[in-house]
Amino acid sequence: MSLPIFALLLKFLYRKKRDFYYVDHLIYAVHLYCAMFILQFITIATGKLEHFHYLGWLSYLTIPIILYTVWYVYKSMRNFYFQSRAKTILKFILLTVMSTMVLAFLFLSFFIFSVFTI
Repeated sequence: MSLPIFALLLKFLYRKKRDFYYVDHLIYAVHLYCAMFILQFITIATGKLEHFHYLGWLSYLTIPIILYTVWYVYKSMRNFYFQSRAKTILKFILLTVMSTMVLAFLFLSFFIFSVFTI
């Protein structure tokens, strides 16, 4: 549900780039969501495996994976949209704030919908 809205946010942030259509942003968003799901899977898997006494060192991988995720999103935005570091960082922060607000709104609306349909 949030993927098309995320692509719309990208379209809003990069509205001055006339050579990008909504579908281009949507394809980039699919790529980014797939990468985030893979990295989230790795984080969860290392969290589950660290309960074995000989794999306790895996708990130290959580912070590097999170930092790599942030770096990956920044670098992919920079490579896909061909903008400067400053513009990319600003748009990365704006995108993070806006997508957090959208996810909070979606969560709240689905919660209210599920409460009132029971």
